[in-house]
Formats: sequence, C-alpha cells, structure tokens
Amino acid sequence: MVWNSLTWLVQVVVFPGFLTLIALALFYEWVDRKFVAKLQNRYGPLHVGPHGLLQPIADLIKLLSKEDITPFAADRVIFAASPLILLASPLTALLFIPMSGVYSTVGFEGDLLLVLFLFMLPMIAIFLGSWASANRFTAVGAVRATLQLLAYEVPMGMAAIGTAIAARSLSISRIVAWQAGSGVWLAV
Repeated sequence: MVWNSLTWLVQVVVFPGFLTLIALALFYEWVDRKFVAKLQNRYGPLHVGPHGLLQPIADLIKLLSKEDITPFAADRVIFAASPLILLASPLTALLFIPMSGVYSTVGFEGDLLLVLFLFMLPMIAIFLGSWASANRFTAVGAVRATLQLLAYEVPMGMAAIGTAIAARSLSISRIVAWQAGSGVWLAV
C-alpha cells in the first residue's frame, strides 16, 4: 500500500519534471524574499496571493510586459542577438552531455572541445552586447563580468582536458563509457 502511494507521488510530482522545476523555482524565490525580508526586519511579499506566494509570478508578468529599449547609438543587430546567444549556447551544450546512459543526443569525436567553446560563448555574448550598446559604462561592467567569467574558464578547461587525456578521447560519450568501464571516477 505504501509503495502504491509512493509510486503515485513520483508520477504526479517527479514525472512532469519541467513544471515541477518551475514551481520549485518560484517557491524558492518566495522563500528567499521572505528570508531576506526577515533579515532586514521587514515583512516581505504579502499581498499577491495567499501569504504573497504568487509574488514571483507577478514579477515575471511585470518583467515580460516591460518595453525593450535599444540605445540610440547601438548596433541594433548585435545588441538584440547577444541575449539570444547568451541563452542558446548553454542549451546547445546540453545536447552533447549524456543524460541517460552513455550516449548523448548529438555527439562526435571532439565534442568536448565544442562544449568548452559553447560554455565560453556567453562570455563573448556579454562583451558583444555591451560593446554594441555604445556606452562606456556598460563596457566597463562587461569587461568586469568577462574577467570574472574567464577566471573559471581556464581551470574548467584544464580539468576537462585532463579528463580527456586520462580517457584518451575527446568525445564526452567515450569519456563517460571509459569511466563506467574502468571504475575510475574522474571528478571534474
């Protein structure tokens, strides 16, 4: 009887994983706001929904209804394309990571280098977006953000190449298969 209840709970809560992730993200945002408000001796979100639970949804609606403003001197194509590149590159990199088993959705020999490049592409998109805005203050902020992101790129690349050398392959699927077959876990 307990097993049937557990199976039902898994089918209802875990199976629609994307909706569960969205609901949990909204709930954790609410918890974070309440916690920070408590630290600052405030009430936090109260008025939207019961106990302010719908405040993150109201904030999302407000964000989506805002007007997109492009600076007058901006390069409009690069300025509009940089957020798309910023979002698309990590999502594209997910196609090369084996999610179930050894094989990925898309894979070839050398896909590790492509994934490293796709993880570096948001840094380039941030810099291009600020450069396209033709504002010196956004350029200073983008240089700062780029240097902060570059700080983890070098160690991540060295760890990934070390893993590839140990597995003798630049294919992520082959690296995972080597780890599964050898029993050695390469923690990156």
